[in-house]
Amino acid sequence: MSRNGSGTYSLPSGNPVVTNTIISSTWANTTLSDIANALTNSVASDGQTTMSGNLNLGNNKILNVDDGTDATDAVNYGQLLALGVSGKIVQTVVATSGTASTTSSGFVTTGHEATITPTSATSKILVLCSSLLQQTNVYAGAGISAVALFKNGNNLVSGSDWGMVAVTSEAIYGSFAISHLDSPATTSATTYGIYFKSGNSANVVYNSNGNASQLILMEISQ
Repeated sequence: MSRNGSGTYSLPSGNPVVTNTIISSTWANTTLSDIANALTNSVASDGQTTMSGNLNLGNNKILNVDDGTDATDAVNYGQLLALGVSGKIVQTVVATSGTASTTSSGFVTTGHEATITPTSATSKILVLCSSLLQQTNVYAGAGISAVALFKNGNNLVSGSDWGMVAVTSEAIYGSFAISHLDSPATTSATTYGIYFKSGNSANVVYNSNGNASQLILMEISQ
């Protein structure tokens, strides 16, 4: 058969014939037999052909697929959504962090950030993080040191901080945990980060135990 691996059919040797060529079994039967073999190994449009090998679509889609009904049928995207694909974890991004410190009275980055690119604008992003804060050289009186969750450099939950209050001149420790479900409504890269600030001029240390803490981003399909 004169069909190559890409599916291109080529006439056998001696073809095509020229005008006034006399019909001869020498070339005619060979050509017709070759064409018959090529057609036999082609896919019939009425669906009667059974595949004898893997079907390579070359990164193309199969369009207009009906709903599957039997256990061995393929399903279309609409069926997948109806079967409960929503609410599933699509991807997870994890970033670890070392130690950072500040005496800033306004929020500054701890350097603990993670970037995720949602696969769908309808997806939600679940942000999880926990770590330790330490206030050193605290002055007498209340001083609130806090952390906050930022998205693309902006406070994601304005007015909501996680922090601790120092009421003595001794160093104190505190732990925090952040859990937030965000709706970025985009398929562009989105960066989430942990920011912190000092209260009452204290030196605040993020991840003060020295162990690597994790910032986890999970895309949830809707």
